[in-house]
Amino acid sequence: MKSGNEKILGGLGCLFVILSAIPGIGWILGIAGFTLVILAFNEISKKTNNPAIFQDILISLILAMAGLLLGILFVVPSFISIIFGHGSGFIGLLLGFGIMYALAILSYSKFRKALKIIANLTGVSLFETAGTMFFIGAITLIIFIGNIILYVAWILLTIAFFSIPDEYKTHESSS
Repeated sequence: MKSGNEKILGGLGCLFVILSAIPGIGWILGIAGFTLVILAFNEISKKTNNPAIFQDILISLILAMAGLLLGILFVVPSFISIIFGHGSGFIGLLLGFGIMYALAILSYSKFRKALKIIANLTGVSLFETAGTMFFIGAITLIIFIGNIILYVAWILLTIAFFSIPDEYKTHESSS
């Protein structure tokens, strides 16, 4: 299968995600970057005739969003309760952060699975390495080094996208 848009979409998308740390316009770059990366995964999934790739990416995204929303639902009221001294919000804080942490690990586990499939189909092992780094980053978020590892994983994923060969396997020819 010939590569095309997925190389550019994924590579630029990852670069935008990396640049999302820029104050002011970073959030716009982050949203645009995530959108481009999702489109790139969709392209790869279609071109390789392997719907499992895009399904895993969507499940990963849903788990991450659910973790964020559920975490906020527990953390914000608990934090307000602690600030105004209306009881113990400590349990809610622990529960909220625990939910976010658990769903982040599950989310990056699915992301890792999709990247491993892509690595096998494209022959670019850096996809699998990036997936492993994302997973390790999620696990180590609790000790705060995870953010650095996740940042490095995005850099590796950028390089992986730009390293996609001109031709790669489809799902049927890789079996």
